[in-house]
Amino acid sequence: MQVVNPATEEVIKIITEDSKEIIVAKYNAAKSAQREWKNVLLKERIAAIQKFSDLLETNKESLAHTLTSE
Repeated sequence: MQVVNPATEEVIKIITEDSKEIIVAKYNAAKSAQREWKNVLLKERIAAIQKFSDLLETNKESLAHTLTSE
């Protein structure tokens, strides 16, 4: 599948489609991660989400450029 900038029609990226087996494996990995995440202490979860928030803030210009190109 091609990701195309609608303004320029430039192909930004080509993404391959996953097989059914890979999709199932990714789903199972996500379920497993969620089971682990729910056992993480609230204080640690807050710290992880704050770190993610900080990364979003630090990279907002780059993220905005990428999102508006798609």
